[in-house]
Amino acid sequence: MKEELKRALVEVDAVLENSSKDINDKIPKRFKDYIKNNKSQDYTFEIDKTKDILDQNLSKEARQIIALMYRDYIVDKDKRQELLEQEKEKQIKKEEELKEKYNPDNIFKKIEDDIPVKEDSIINNKNIDGENDSYINNVESNNIDTEKTDESIDNTNENTSLVNKEKVSFWTKIKSFLKKFKIF
Repeated sequence: MKEELKRALVEVDAVLENSSKDINDKIPKRFKDYIKNNKSQDYTFEIDKTKDILDQNLSKEARQIIALMYRDYIVDKDKRQELLEQEKEKQIKKEEELKEKYNPDNIFKKIEDDIPVKEDSIINNKNIDGENDSYINNVESNNIDTEKTDESIDNTNENTSLVNKEKVSFWTKIKSFLKKFKIF
């Protein structure tokens, strides 16, 4: 068991010890025994009797356990049902927020919106920084026929064929893709 939970059980036990007999009687003995058997032996917590329970310096975990005890053991049936409905509404709202936040369609849309693309950058062979794209310019200035097959490129220059083949093949694919949209 995590130490935070053990410390929270010490705080809950202190709250129960300082609660009225009426409230204490509503908490099942088995639950109180669980708290006593699993609480931290190295941590102590003192309740400030001058403060209300909401003003005590309780950990988040202790507050959650006390809220569950309140909902499950202390309140009447009608109030319990109302609390359960409120929890359900909060859970549905939280799930909707997470669904919206992590929706794959929205994630990719946000990425597309965040990428700065200049309209003329593709047409004028410029990269995002506005500089000339040397690979495309090199392909165009050397009048390389981008329609050549990989085999004919391989036959033209045996020493650098692998590097040129990869560059030309890559740019051939890009150029043919851009031709589909009549950019080249």
